[in-house]
Order: sequence, then structure tokens, then C-alpha cells
Amino acid sequence: MGKSKEDQAYLLREQMNAIKNNEKSFATEEQEDVHDQEDIDVLNLPPRSEVHDEKSSRVKWKVSYALIRLFAILFIIIVVLILTFNYWGSYFIQLNSSPDAEANQVGETVQIISRGDQLSDEVTRRFQLNDDDDQQTEIIGRYYQTQVNDSLQSIIEMFYENDQYLPLIKRINNLYISTDELLDENRSLFLPSRVD
Repeated sequence: MGKSKEDQAYLLREQMNAIKNNEKSFATEEQEDVHDQEDIDVLNLPPRSEVHDEKSSRVKWKVSYALIRLFAILFIIIVVLILTFNYWGSYFIQLNSSPDAEANQVGETVQIISRGDQLSDEVTRRFQLNDDDDQQTEIIGRYYQTQVNDSLQSIIEMFYENDQYLPLIKRINNLYISTDELLDENRSLFLPSRVD
């Protein structure tokens, strides 16, 4: 039993000696490193601008998945809008056009009057007065914006001395009502002043 205790003590002493030797070797290596660092020539180092330029040239772009998804969704929305423009585009164009505007025939100028005015400026229009005849007649007149409680009879009394223009007014404005019947408010009626 005495030998095994000696052997254990002997092994422990050897391990301690090895650790001390390693510490000495580390200390000598550190001293050599310090001497090597002292040998660095500061004047031969590259300028800072070169060192920093090398770092900036290695910039990597990082794109998040959220940004990629956003661009993908925007691309899909734009494609869908372009492909469906024929369906919804005409709807918005019709909303922007004025409801009182009438079809403009070739060579005519038409001015629609606003609600506050009684009559527009004088304009010349062409109308086909007879169904049997293809000939169009030039008529000079003005547009009138109907008001509340206006009828053909009240308009004739307001702008004409007699009823001679009543059939012509009905024909050119496509009215198939009696003279006492009330007209819709804000309807544009063409009232002739002279027939050529």
C-alpha cells in the first residue's frame, strides 16, 4: 500500500512540474511576441483611406423578405389593373363626363349653360325636321336649362310671343309630351331663334 501512495505522489509531482514548465514556456513566448511587435515599422503601414476603401467595396446588399413580398404584391396589383382596365375604365370615364352634354355633330359648337343662367350664347345646329327627307336644316338658337315647375307652355310664354315655334321645339328636343306637363329640372332644351 505504501508503494501505491508513493506512485500517486510521484505522478502528481510530475504533473505539477509539467505545468510549471509550460508556464515558463508561455512566458518566454509572450516576451518574444512583445519583441516582435516592437520591430513593426509604423512608417510602412498603408494609409487609412486605402484600408477603409477596401472595406466599403465589400458592401453586401441585404434585402428583407417583407420588402420582396411588398414588391411582388404591387406587381400583381398593377398587372390586374392593366388587364381589367377595359371593364372598369369606361365606368370612370362616364362618371367624369357631364350628364347634360349632348352628342356634338360635325361642325357645330355647343355651349351648355349653367344653372344660374337663363340662356346660353347663340349657336347653330343642324336638325333633320322631316322623317322622309334626309336633308338637314340649320337652326340658330340658344340652350335653356329648365327650372322647377317649367313646362313647354311656360317656356313658350317666357321667350316667344306666340305658339308658332312649339311644334319645332318639340321636334328638335325629342319631346312627346303635352304643353302643360312639367319638364324635368336641369334639362337642356334647344330654343330656336331663327331657322335658315
